[in-house]
Amino acid sequence: MNDVGGTYKNSSIYSFDGGFKKRTHPTIIKQMGSLIMKNKAIRSLLSKVSFSGMYNVDLQIDINSYIQCAEKLHYHIYRINGLNISDKNNFLNVFSISMKFPTYFGNNWDAFEECITDFEGQNPNGIIIVYENFLHFYTNSPDQFTQALKSLKFATEFWRDQGIPMFVLLIDAKFDTNRNFENCKNLSVYV
Repeated sequence: MNDVGGTYKNSSIYSFDGGFKKRTHPTIIKQMGSLIMKNKAIRSLLSKVSFSGMYNVDLQIDINSYIQCAEKLHYHIYRINGLNISDKNNFLNVFSISMKFPTYFGNNWDAFEECITDFEGQNPNGIIIVYENFLHFYTNSPDQFTQALKSLKFATEFWRDQGIPMFVLLIDAKFDTNRNFENCKNLSVYV
């Protein structure tokens, strides 16, 4: 991957289910893993509440295609670069700035979950968070990273229950599914 929004080498999707596991839902793999995916198909995928969730994505397509389709669907879109996130405080600070949390944000997990599930009267059509370079946080603070994923998962479930699709796409060019798969199995986050 070059910079934010670069192209990815492999074509796989992994969900968090007690670790990184290859997504077995054939429609999602077919639609999200496709090398040539029309914008109409991406929009269709992003608009399905049932596909809401958190995914580790290693794609051969440009993530900007998803961003563009999400924009056309009038989604709230957030791109997070995790290169400077090494612990809970960095994570909460970067997310609070990127997502424009209110000034009363308490800088703790409960406050994070409250803010990520309340857009202060705004009713989003959908939400997409592209969290790039996530391995930096995982490597430096695996327990705090796991808690961050639990909070993000909580948010995807909350919005799914409201009938609003939310996708958290975890992307890291350094993530090698063969090498990192075993190391990350201890993550206790369920999609």
